[in-house]
Amino acid sequence: MKITPSPRILSMLGEIEIADWQCLAELIDNSIDAVQTRKTGTPNPHGEVDNAAQIDVLLPTARTERADAEVEVRDRGRGMSQEQLRKAVRAGWTGNDPFEQLGLFGMGFNVATARLGRVTEVLTTTAGESTWRGVRIDLDKIGDDFDVPEFTVPKDDATTHGTKIRVTRLDPDRYRYLAGRFEVIQTKLGEIYSWLLENSKVNLRVNGKVVRPYTHCVWSDTRYVTYGAGRNQEQIPAVIRIDKQLADAQACKNCGHWQNLGNFECERCLNSSLEVRERRITGWVGIQRYLDSNNFGIDFIRNGRKILVHEKSVFEWVDPNDSMTRQHEYPIELPANKGRIVGEIHLDHVPVDYKKDRFETSSRDWIFAINYLRGEGPLRPRAATKAGYEQNDSPIGKLFRGYQRNDPGRKCLIPGDGKTAIHTTAAAWGQLFHRGDAEYQNDQKWWEAVINHEEDVARKNAPGPEESGSSDDDAILRALGVPKSSTSEVAPRIDAGNAQSPVQVVSTKPKTVSDQVDALLKDAKGKPALTREYRIHAISDHLDIQAWEVKKPIEIGTNARRSPVYLYPTGGGAAHLFIDTTHDTFRTHGAEVLEIVSAEVAHFLGVRKNALGNEWRLSQLIAELRQDTFKDANLDFTTVQESTRSVIGRISTLISSSAEEDPQRAWAMLSRQDISRMETTYASRGEILRSDTTDFIEHVSALYLVRLLETWPEIFTDGNVFEDRYASLTSDEAKQLVKSQLMSLLLDCASVASEEREVASLNVLKRARLSLEMLEQRIAQA
Repeated sequence: MKITPSPRILSMLGEIEIADWQCLAELIDNSIDAVQTRKTGTPNPHGEVDNAAQIDVLLPTARTERADAEVEVRDRGRGMSQEQLRKAVRAGWTGNDPFEQLGLFGMGFNVATARLGRVTEVLTTTAGESTWRGVRIDLDKIGDDFDVPEFTVPKDDATTHGTKIRVTRLDPDRYRYLAGRFEVIQTKLGEIYSWLLENSKVNLRVNGKVVRPYTHCVWSDTRYVTYGAGRNQEQIPAVIRIDKQLADAQACKNCGHWQNLGNFECERCLNSSLEVRERRITGWVGIQRYLDSNNFGIDFIRNGRKILVHEKSVFEWVDPNDSMTRQHEYPIELPANKGRIVGEIHLDHVPVDYKKDRFETSSRDWIFAINYLRGEGPLRPRAATKAGYEQNDSPIGKLFRGYQRNDPGRKCLIPGDGKTAIHTTAAAWGQLFHRGDAEYQNDQKWWEAVINHEEDVARKNAPGPEESGSSDDDAILRALGVPKSSTSEVAPRIDAGNAQSPVQVVSTKPKTVSDQVDALLKDAKGKPALTREYRIHAISDHLDIQAWEVKKPIEIGTNARRSPVYLYPTGGGAAHLFIDTTHDTFRTHGAEVLEIVSAEVAHFLGVRKNALGNEWRLSQLIAELRQDTFKDANLDFTTVQESTRSVIGRISTLISSSAEEDPQRAWAMLSRQDISRMETTYASRGEILRSDTTDFIEHVSALYLVRLLETWPEIFTDGNVFEDRYASLTSDEAKQLVKSQLMSLLLDCASVASEEREVASLNVLKRARLSLEMLEQRIAQA
């Protein structure tokens, strides 16, 4: 059989750098095309139905000597004819549909086999033939006539069909990589072909072991976070589905180039073999249940195979006016360099290079797809505004807006243990998910951990004292199922304007408790931080509470006296909790909201379980409730330090944006120690520390912000970072007061955030937490 090009070029193809697993993938691609092209489930010549879409990869084991080592990929496709086999081994030829199939027999085949080893045998047969026909390509024996030997092998069963590719005399480096590492390769192939393995009949095995598809450990698409407030409030789901239909285009069947409709020949190769084809962007983007330094980013898929895995370039913004400036936008929160935005996007119409390890990023289809997925402007709201862009409402832009922060609790959908975010534990659960542990397949474990941290979120976001709670005897009686009249008598009212006037009876139709609750709900504002499951394990009871803030008197119950809170059971182990933040209990008497909540809910649960007054005192139930439900209210160094670091990180991000007007001024406030530390950080990431941008502010020490605030308060105030007015103040004393207050609060937080050793003083931690709450309240809404 004659093959081209020259033996020297064929040999040189083996020097092209592609990953070792990619060599196998090139051969697997052709097998996938073969088994998918063949009509499975139809009778063979013997009338037997064959549903097999089996592909086997055989690799050397750790015990295999190099001289005996070989790599084989076999499929049960329809097989090839003599002419198809001849073309298949020619470099640069492909008989596959360039738009719907994976394989590129020819260049891809020759690169892969030449890199794996010096000798390649291809055997193929179709149903009904009596032999396997084969060709042997020995790179050390091919002459100038390009002739390679053909041979045949008898078949035991004439109905057998398919193709085998066997590579021997393995390259030393390839042998060292492949021998005994089939489990590692199996995992990689399960990742690359995960979509096909889940959504087609293809069954892939490595050394007889089935390749399991890699599945993303994402939150349920019913989960969401609430972002913003008032008219700007929005619910951002944890998974966003994508199906973007694009205009049809002409595709060249000769070179694969796509172009607009209306042409008679290809713009690139001038061939007239054009075909009108559909273009569509499909898939999803979402939030992983755990943070990871590598396993995040978007997987881009073409014809079922992942070309890019965990692609993170979508989280960088390139200024169209300065292509040399790339802004790293995600992840930027602590813990450093760990993200959770993931996704799978199908781009069947976007061309790839012959190695299939990247898309043609200069193509208009790739550029459009990226702009659609992440938006043309920055992901960060303030950076977008400064660059002249509207709010980024792209799919990734929405996820960034809702999930960029890593605070424990429902607001950010981050698991916690009552003290801090449990990133390590959440990641360990993720590994159990990937191993197939049934207990970890849905997101219930993570969700249960999320609701334990609502109090911590409330402390960071509530405008005043964070929490309160109460209930009355009427509510408890209803919870116990005791009938209660839905109406109450209204006592006569005396006209206080005239002491001598007769008593005037006011006749009004009494409202039911349900009506009054509906009235409260009408103007209530949800408090996600208090919306959680309240538990007392010792008496085996719990209550799922939805909390609401109201700014009007709560006067429900038999005595109609104003209550700071009201607990209204709704049945099914759930309840509404209304909080009157204007009540004197909070405004005048300084009552701690958490203490009232604990007492009220503990009293309710104690009565419902008939525990109060029998085996338990109220103080004991309160203690149990605090332990089981409000662990995050405890003061410990780790919790407070992580909280302060999270807020400092948020402030740094805002300052990085507001200081862009004069980067050199911000740079001038760096100490030598600051610069030295950041140079080390940037070098470890392969980046260069630059003074002409403000990106460095997000990586500098917390105490630097205090120095910067002292000398440049304008970039911190008037909505840039904090809501406090500064520039419009005419009094120097007023300006100094604003600056001093902010500096004091920021210094308390920065001091704890910068500590390398644990601070034992409870008073220091109390002060830091109080300063943290006050500082958080002053941060401007994005």
